[in-house]
Amino acid sequence: MQFLESITRVLDKILAFIAGLALVSMILLTCSNIFLRTIWVPINGTFELLGIFGAVATTFALAYTQRFRMHIAVNVLVDRFSTKTRRKLTIANDLMCMAFFFLAAWQIAKWSGVLLETSEVTETLQIVFYPFTYATALGCLVLALVFLVDILQTFHSKQEQQK
Repeated sequence: MQFLESITRVLDKILAFIAGLALVSMILLTCSNIFLRTIWVPINGTFELLGIFGAVATTFALAYTQRFRMHIAVNVLVDRFSTKTRRKLTIANDLMCMAFFFLAAWQIAKWSGVLLETSEVTETLQIVFYPFTYATALGCLVLALVFLVDILQTFHSKQEQQK
């Protein structure tokens, strides 16, 4: 379990760093485009680039955000349950999320293969899509691995409490 945890920790830090770069790129591109529009020379393909950077920033930040439990959670009802019930609900939730993001990664990777075969490109800048869809699949896969680590840690903490 320690090995899987350390691997996911390294992966989610790397992906979070790249997500941050994508976000900074989006900000710089947007500000540059606004400034250049005032002198009648907008940047071609801004919308396409913002979509690509947005996809990368979003999916690459998911695993890091999950590892530190920074997603929004409403626990009004769950907090009233016993520790044992909360643990079971946490495991069930993490299992469903893990399955969903493994499935999402698989389907997005399949779609990326189709985009690779068809050489699909963006309309204005003619940027190929498949590297960014593979990147999106990678972000979903790493998130699924983080959920797996969360499940293993929940089981491990349960075993520690029983000793």
